[in-house]
Amino acid sequence: MSLARADGAISLADFITGNLEPILQDWEDFAHSLVPLAGLDRATLRDHAEAMLVAIVDNMRAFQSEAERSEKGKGNGDSDALTEAAENHAIARLTDNFSLNQLMAEFRAIRASVLRQWACVLPQAKAGVEEVMRFNEAVDQAITASIARYSNKLDESRAVILGVLAHDLRNPLNAISLGMQYILSADAADAPTMKAAVRAQLSVQRMDGLVRDLLDFTSVRLGTGLPVRPEVVDMAVLCLRTIDEVEAAHPERKILFTTAGELVGECDAGRLSQMLVNLVTNALHHGIADGEVRVTLNGEQQDFVTLEVQNFGPVIPDSVRAGMFQPLNRAMADRRGVPAGSSGLGLGLYIAHEIAIAHQGSLEVVSTEEAGTAFTARLPRHPSTLPMTAER
Repeated sequence: MSLARADGAISLADFITGNLEPILQDWEDFAHSLVPLAGLDRATLRDHAEAMLVAIVDNMRAFQSEAERSEKGKGNGDSDALTEAAENHAIARLTDNFSLNQLMAEFRAIRASVLRQWACVLPQAKAGVEEVMRFNEAVDQAITASIARYSNKLDESRAVILGVLAHDLRNPLNAISLGMQYILSADAADAPTMKAAVRAQLSVQRMDGLVRDLLDFTSVRLGTGLPVRPEVVDMAVLCLRTIDEVEAAHPERKILFTTAGELVGECDAGRLSQMLVNLVTNALHHGIADGEVRVTLNGEQQDFVTLEVQNFGPVIPDSVRAGMFQPLNRAMADRRGVPAGSSGLGLGLYIAHEIAIAHQGSLEVVSTEEAGTAFTARLPRHPSTLPMTAER
């Protein structure tokens, strides 16, 4: 049912229906300006926008009592179609690594766009629409400031809880590890006992790695960043030792390691090893089951050393790759068509990226059918003497 106006001018519901494409184009243009969606395809940018606009129009045209109006003003509307489209949009944007503020910004932008375009065809009502827009902008400013503060404090509280939990897990893990080491060193242990102890020790090492990633995640989230202590290191020797440790945990897999150029430089040895473990483990999990993983360390440039970890498997879609280094992203990647081959929290790549940042370097990913997927870290040979080259 169309809502006719007494003055014969076009109603807002009719205007939206007749101008869906320019309104959606505004939505797409704004979404494209947001970092998580930059460079993505049109369908991803628009997502559920059309379904929401159509549901909004249907809702506007439906009869509404004063009681229903009051409930809707409290956020208790009864439009199933609108609720479903909005909820689907929220899940999609969560997967795209949107913040709550960015999600809200999309709705603010589309509302302002609709009112602005409508005012252009209602010159006699332009002043009134302009006043409504100014009121909306002021309310939006208050909402944005409030949500930002609320979200930051909530994130800080969660980070503190996770940090305390991870720290407290260290003590029982250390106790289990010491017990396994005692069993492995005992001459009287039989073969089955030794085999079980080795497996338990490897599991403890895996759990310790997860706890370490969780502590690092907490450190970054609380704003302190990852501490690094650069020292002169032979990166080739360090990487070879690290790869040997990963191979011991994955004896059925093949990891090829090649080097080139001068590979002595300054880095935090523990952090570089941690980054390599995370990248290689990720490659083993997400590559084809019997495929090899290639690790290349190149020091042919004077000021930089590059570390590349390559595997072959499904191509990573652009929509996933854009948020590859965001925490928890890989845990939800199956929604975008990438196999979630690990049961982890998706912190490995995030921590690897933060380690590169902490060394004033960068970490990038390229994924193609022909060359597979390659993560490349570009690290200054002497980070203490270079300006910051990577941005968060």
